[in-house]
Amino acid sequence: GRRGEYANVSAPSGHNKTGNLLDAFVSFCIFNKPVLLDPEKKPLHVYTTIEDPVTEVIKKIYVLLQQHEHGIPISLRGVCPKEQAEYVSRKLTENGWNVKIVDFENGGSPFSYIAQLNSFIEQGYEIFSAGCDYVHLMGKSAIGHSNDAENAKGLHRVISDFTTPRDIFHYTAHQLSSEARTEMRNYPDDFISRLVDKGFYEGSKTLNTEFGFEWYTAKIIKDGVAWQVFEWGKHRKLGATDEKDKHFAVKYYPVGMIGYPYDLHLEKDLSYKKVGNRNTSGDGNEWSDFD
Repeated sequence: GRRGEYANVSAPSGHNKTGNLLDAFVSFCIFNKPVLLDPEKKPLHVYTTIEDPVTEVIKKIYVLLQQHEHGIPISLRGVCPKEQAEYVSRKLTENGWNVKIVDFENGGSPFSYIAQLNSFIEQGYEIFSAGCDYVHLMGKSAIGHSNDAENAKGLHRVISDFTTPRDIFHYTAHQLSSEARTEMRNYPDDFISRLVDKGFYEGSKTLNTEFGFEWYTAKIIKDGVAWQVFEWGKHRKLGATDEKDKHFAVKYYPVGMIGYPYDLHLEKDLSYKKVGNRNTSGDGNEWSDFD
């Protein structure tokens, strides 16, 4: 994602939408160093949680970071919330970032959410990214349309109207409708590519008109192995993702660990062209063998 973009993760229920958002937040912090537009400001990444309490979010991030550091299953036994928070804070700020993980009321007004972001700006922060799990859980009645679908779109519009001109990369997630699950049943091998631009959103078929950048994802099991598959959707900005890189899969960690390994800064590319096939680093077959 690029600063000023408004991004969305689209996935069926139970297919790791929150995990995608947390991976983005963590990756922004640990794989990047701040380059400020205004050197007088303090660089900030914000993560707002509506679905889970902050303590649960910190617990998940603690495990993700420990797994990345040590490459083994992580036990929380004997690790108190204070220790978890201190470790998370230390790791996420090592590259010079400030981070804020904040609660937001389920059903709260999007204008209150905007005011919260603006309060950080007034405190002297330059917000690089703002993630929200999820915008759709905010109060739609505050938008004021008589039509529920228009209210759903309006939630995203009022937020992007604030974040985009301030060069904030904003990202959230939205659940896909039951029609997406029908595609999954009917086309198990390539359903993810069939979801793009079909309007399979819960609550509004034209929701993607509000997104500048979108990716679709789902968790699938093949031969007893868990995979996350991705398909890039729209991307309005110049210099967007090449077509050849818009579909890929990553293999989950073994049982006992959560999510999948990060391969940035590794010599080996851990992404796969298709579920179950060799990866892109030249181990075995080449990508073209599967086209």
